[in-house]
Amino acid sequence: MLPLTAFYKCEGKAAGVQYRCIACCARPPKSYECGLCQGGFRRTDRGGTTEVRARKVHLCDTCEVTHKWCARCDVVKPREEFGIARTKPGGRMAHCKSCQRGKYAARTDQEKLALVVRKHGMTEVEWRRMYETQGGRCAICGELPGASSRGRKLHVDHCHQSNAVRALLCGPCNVTLGHMKDDPTRLRAAADYLERFAS
Repeated sequence: MLPLTAFYKCEGKAAGVQYRCIACCARPPKSYECGLCQGGFRRTDRGGTTEVRARKVHLCDTCEVTHKWCARCDVVKPREEFGIARTKPGGRMAHCKSCQRGKYAARTDQEKLALVVRKHGMTEVEWRRMYETQGGRCAICGELPGASSRGRKLHVDHCHQSNAVRALLCGPCNVTLGHMKDDPTRLRAAADYLERFAS
């Protein structure tokens, strides 16, 4: 047993520190040039494959607080340009948002559907059957996804307690259920509120 000060900090870990102590992780420090401020600094090699180490852009501790290197487009960008990923070291995705959007846009509709059904534990046959049963319309408002949903298809709605799939909803209805915490009492109160102030 060692005090937490004997471990390197790591936001991605549950305890906020690495699992192995500094002594066990010790490697001889190497000299690097910061990819943003071009300043020289020394740091212990953080590991990774030989290929990643050979092409990775290293940032000094000061620049690393505000910036991150995108492994896909090979550009150093502000940390806000990277999606949040609490399980990753540093709490951000490895690729920037524009690269992630480009990667998703390059997928075919079939590949996008395969990702959705896999995420919710469905098969494509089950999704298509549900879509046909609803007539391609939202199960709540009954509208076809169009301009209001920015061209996106119907979302798979699921129970956040049991993870059971319920139906297909348009974006606004799906988001509304999430904001209302799937609470019928809160939704009825919201309907009563609107009727009370209706002109």
